[in-house]
Amino acid sequence: MVVPLPRPVIALSIGITTWIPGLQTLAAPAVAKIHFTPPLATAKTIQVTEVVWEAKDGPTPGPLQKGGTMTFCIERPDKFRVGWKESDPTKPASYYVSDGTTMVGYDGEQVRSQPTARAEWPFPMMGLLNNMPGPVSAVSAVRDGKKVLLAVQATAAGRSEYWFDPKTHLLIQDMMFLTWQGKTTEVMRTEYTGWILNKPLSPAVFRVPALGKGDK
Repeated sequence: MVVPLPRPVIALSIGITTWIPGLQTLAAPAVAKIHFTPPLATAKTIQVTEVVWEAKDGPTPGPLQKGGTMTFCIERPDKFRVGWKESDPTKPASYYVSDGTTMVGYDGEQVRSQPTARAEWPFPMMGLLNNMPGPVSAVSAVRDGKKVLLAVQATAAGRSEYWFDPKTHLLIQDMMFLTWQGKTTEVMRTEYTGWILNKPLSPAVFRVPALGKGDK
């Protein structure tokens, strides 16, 4: 299964350590930050769609290109379905699914059994489920004419930005920037839409397909 490269995820506490030139903030940096815990921390079920954009591979990052779309259906503690569809229409969709006991992955050709240990679950699902709860420290800002909450995490190689809805405290977008030879470039962006929390999900969503001939 082809999935986006791992990206930094939200730590248990994020502070604004870098101020972005051109960002329209609603308050000076000295003003107290807004602290909140996103509702994912207590949600029993989570549904969301992610669109992933990635920089072109190579020694120097190129313009962002749409990598694909991920869909998440999660029921705590151990049930999930993660779908992945690349932007290339010639490539088949793939997925991971767990019924809480058994996990399989489908790479477009074969259904394959997967390790059931939490530490070996697919990275995107682990990041969404385990690393977003917070608490988060952010500042008010305006992006594309709309009020948002912005948290920035400095890294050794650059920075990561997290944009939250100020009313729901759910992620709208996150971006990763790398600094290379004195130039800072955006290398990955994830856009989040269609958040649905605590809506009961049918057991069929997490039904694990039987392994057929040729499957492993």
